[in-house]
Amino acid sequence: MELHEDASTKFTGRIDRKLSFVFIFLFILVLVVGGTSFYLLRSHLRKSDVIARQSEQVQFVEQIDSRLQSFTAEIQLAQLQGRAIPDSLIKTSSKDFDTLLTLYKKSGGEARNIQETQEMIADAEGVAARIVSRTQNGLGRPGSELNIHDLEVMEGI
Repeated sequence: MELHEDASTKFTGRIDRKLSFVFIFLFILVLVVGGTSFYLLRSHLRKSDVIARQSEQVQFVEQIDSRLQSFTAEIQLAQLQGRAIPDSLIKTSSKDFDTLLTLYKKSGGEARNIQETQEMIADAEGVAARIVSRTQNGLGRPGSELNIHDLEVMEGI
């Protein structure tokens, strides 16, 4: 009987040690899998934030492009029709451009892109100001060479 009790104690000890190793292995495995899952989630969320920021930048650029096309089209149409260009058009467009550029800059837009866009806007506003000035001074005549040049500049913008 004594031998039997002695054997059962050793037997139980072996199972306890083996189970302890299994539990430790499972615990480490759960930590590794959880850590890997957390890392992948964090990586995915970072990429998602980058994509969202870039999407926002693209929307601002598209709005700037749309507004610039609308502005140049209005100026070209007014010049072709021989109408005066209202000063309010240039002022409101300038404010819209500044607002959109500020939003683009805040969303992380590149300085080089902002500078190029500002140059295009300044060119368009400069041509529009020349056309307004010529029209107010009575120098602009539909079909004149200067008007065609301004139309070409606006088209290039």
